[in-house]
Amino acid sequence: MKIFITGGTGFLGSYFINRAIFVGHKLVCLRRPESQTRIKLDSEPEWVKGSLGDDFSKSMVSCDALVHMAACGVSPQKASKEDLVRINITESYKLIQSAESTGINKFLIIGTFDEYGKSALNFNLIPPVAPLKPTTSYAASKVELFKLLQA
Repeated sequence: MKIFITGGTGFLGSYFINRAIFVGHKLVCLRRPESQTRIKLDSEPEWVKGSLGDDFSKSMVSCDALVHMAACGVSPQKASKEDLVRINITESYKLIQSAESTGINKFLIIGTFDEYGKSALNFNLIPPVAPLKPTTSYAASKVELFKLLQA
């Protein structure tokens, strides 16, 4: 499978790249020009440089899936509310729409436990059907993207 990945230079993303290449997937990974992976990669994917809001449809054309891990404001990072809306909602949604228009029909959108917020206190293990009750601006922006995708 050929996968387009955002957030591949982050902590989880770097590990994801290593594992995906190990099991035989071909990867096209978005990277900001100044960004470096958090760990040493065993093998380099095909890197596409740019920002989340850029048009990557040409790079996505031959991909089978999108794994979207890029986000701003994940603790301990700070982000303005404007950046949270622009990156975590608007640009993420446009990227997913672009992927759909190129024929991608498999999506994995990564978030954190934070989207469950206060409802997580009711569970030892948070089930995927737990209500989303975010308590941070970051989590609220991720929940809004989720709602937009559900619609």
